Amino acid sequence: MWLLVAFAVLVIGLVMLGGCVALVASGSSDSDSAATSRSAAVSVRSTALSANTSPAPTPESQAAPTTPKEVGRMNTPVSDGAAGSFVVTSVETGIPSVGDYLTDTAQGAFTIITVTVTNTSNHSIDFNASEQHVRDASSRVFRVDGSATSLASDGDAGWFNDINPGNSVTVRLVFDMPKGTTPATIALRASGGRPALVALQ
Repeated sequence: MWLLVAFAVLVIGLVMLGGCVALVASGSSDSDSAATSRSAAVSVRSTALSANTSPAPTPESQAAPTTPKEVGRMNTPVSDGAAGSFVVTSVETGIPSVGDYLTDTAQGAFTIITVTVTNTSNHSIDFNASEQHVRDASSRVFRVDGSATSLASDGDAGWFNDINPGNSVTVRLVFDMPKGTTPATIALRASGGRPALVALQ
């Protein structure tokens, strides 16, 4: 009889021991999984921070200052870097009106700048008066007065010119400026080339 009791106690003990081992293993597995998840989250966050962080710019990587535009002089050919060459031959200021039979009166006073445009390319170029502008000593920008330019340059010859290779045209560009204002520079261009800057003083 005592053998049966001992056997039953042994079986119960083995069952309890197996349950404890299973619980310990399960706890260890859950702990490992949690640690792995935390490690993966930290890794992802670190990667994201690294991707969004860029190194501070060094002096070498910063853009170099732009080179100031070259300024041409009157009575000297100045190129627009594409297909046109310009020579400013005269500047007239303080003119109240332009035109002979038809006249245009200035709001302030007209400034007339005479320019010879030469096509230095091997194809036709356009010179459009509306693309030219003047600045005064205060850097104020003045656009061409279209009607006054047409009257001062004998009609359409002053407003729009289609110039073939090797040919030149002379136009009188008219600007309506406040009385007493002196133009400082004129920016000239043909067929969309870069502006050629010419000092007028």
